[in-house]
Amino acid sequence: MVTDVDSIGVVSQLVRTTSVLRSHVERTVLRGEGLRWADVDTLQIICVRPPVAARAVVTEAGISRARLAESVVRLVDRGLIEQVLPHGERRRVLLRPTADGVAFATRIATPVREQERILLEAVPGADGLLEILAALAGRAQELATEAHASQRVPRGATVTSLLDPHLFDIAQPAAARHSGGQASAAER
Repeated sequence: MVTDVDSIGVVSQLVRTTSVLRSHVERTVLRGEGLRWADVDTLQIICVRPPVAARAVVTEAGISRARLAESVVRLVDRGLIEQVLPHGERRRVLLRPTADGVAFATRIATPVREQERILLEAVPGADGLLEILAALAGRAQELATEAHASQRVPRGATVTSLLDPHLFDIAQPAAARHSGGQASAAER
């Protein structure tokens, strides 16, 4: 049985582990590309669901609007994405990958997956890890939805699932990535 103290320890360890893993991938793969994890994660989301609203990227990636703005500037400057204003709208920005962006996302997926394989090869039960993490993220999303319904929550304060096992599968349609063909909250 998990006690209150144990659960705080589990979540804290999960957050620390995530930070260490992100830093490892940034050091081993992304530093040579001049990008950060948030940049590549943003690009992957945009490639999987083009065109996508900026606010949906914030929700899906679990990053702040300021962090997204930094990533968008870097990605636009490198010619990997473009910003599009839908006809008749002034505030809603859609993000779309360029051909170079799709090519880069496809190319960078290989070394990222290789680092993932190296990191997980020594972890017993790694096959079930994704299911556990997805269930945890799903529960956190349920709680965030309940909080939104029951009280006023500051804009942008959402819990998101970062555990799409096919995030780097650029060619796979979004509906196929979700069990039962249901759309994610960011796609609705």
